[in-house]
Amino acid sequence: MNNREKGLTLILVEGVDEKDPFLKVISHTFPELKIDYEKEVYTFNTNIYHLYDELLKEYGDGNGDLDWEQTDVDLPVLLSRKYPELKGFRKVNFKNILLCFDYDCHDPFYSPEKLNAMQKLFSDPTDNGKLYLNYPMLESYCHCDLRHKEAFLDLKVKAKELTGAQYKPLAKSYSNLYGIFNIESILDLFIKEEKLRKALFNIEYSTDRNQCLSAIQSRIAFTHPEYSSKQLNEFSGKVYSCLFHRTIAYKEKENFSQFRRRTIQTLVQYHQEKALVTIQNQTLREEVDMQKILSAQNELLRHEEHIYVINTSLLFLVDYNPRLIEY
Repeated sequence: MNNREKGLTLILVEGVDEKDPFLKVISHTFPELKIDYEKEVYTFNTNIYHLYDELLKEYGDGNGDLDWEQTDVDLPVLLSRKYPELKGFRKVNFKNILLCFDYDCHDPFYSPEKLNAMQKLFSDPTDNGKLYLNYPMLESYCHCDLRHKEAFLDLKVKAKELTGAQYKPLAKSYSNLYGIFNIESILDLFIKEEKLRKALFNIEYSTDRNQCLSAIQSRIAFTHPEYSSKQLNEFSGKVYSCLFHRTIAYKEKENFSQFRRRTIQTLVQYHQEKALVTIQNQTLREEVDMQKILSAQNELLRHEEHIYVINTSLLFLVDYNPRLIEY
């Protein structure tokens, strides 16, 4: 049995932010994806336009020409030069090859032609791979108030707001989605505080603020009896701020792990509807077309200096199995 038959996935992301915690949370929250986060996710550490140049250098004819629709790209071979553990692997060894990159229209090398070429080249996860572009960048996943779907469906940003220094703080502060995805890193719960992480994640949270804070404090006091009252108050407030701000409400008898899964499912549903209904002008029964999204965004930017906020990396869940986003 080869690795393809075992269902291996290869995911190439732009940088550390995409890998950890974004994909780490996705892979842990949806174990059905069977993504081995430690072994199957790799960082390119630069943007889509540099990847374009690398591919042109590798597969071009030496005159700057490349048939972007017909070229047979073997991404694992290309990556093996940087990651020795991939030596001996070819694309036939992987069931899915995914690329998650930012649109980055503020970049001096931004080019609609280059993006169109890349989207055509990477259109099949079982062959060259499938490209998921985030508009304007990864943080678009948290630029959404889940209480107001219609506002999100029409949400756009101006081109001048698209640099990372301007856009990232805007998106992260827009709701508590950043906190929900990043609570482990915000609270340092990955390794050092595993006991506390389990305690906090298993609380059946109340939507009543005082009851919720009391439950958090009791769990912290259990795992860290050495904490003073001041430390308990400060830390419980930090936990609370990660969870309760402009989002869907907790359900009765729902712990944090269940809540985060349902939150992500809701978020993916919003992004799927925005892709199909708002951008592609189709019904929810159709399939998301990454090429149509890219073309629409390029045109919107050219004529109105705006683009729609949408994170297509989330839509891998739909591509993998639409039932994953149902609850």
